Amino acid sequence: MTDFLEVLIKNLVNNPADVVINESIDGNNIFYEVFVKTDDVGRIIGKHGHIISSIRQILKALGKQKGTCYFLEIKEQTSQT
Repeated sequence: MTDFLEVLIKNLVNNPADVVINESIDGNNIFYEVFVKTDDVGRIIGKHGHIISSIRQILKALGKQKGTCYFLEIKEQTSQT
């Protein structure tokens, strides 16, 4: 799933080389933190949140098939990441 998210996110942003995705697993829950440059956050969220909502819907549908819950959070990249 990380590879899918990576391809999807990198095709949305202006700075694909700066995209960092962290995955953490807690039982049947998988959490993704996506770090992008500040000016790319809006490109992932989209107008009125439509793009991020669509990505989360895809993750929800895939999770239902696998019996897993996926959670996605977009964060601004800092110099520490």
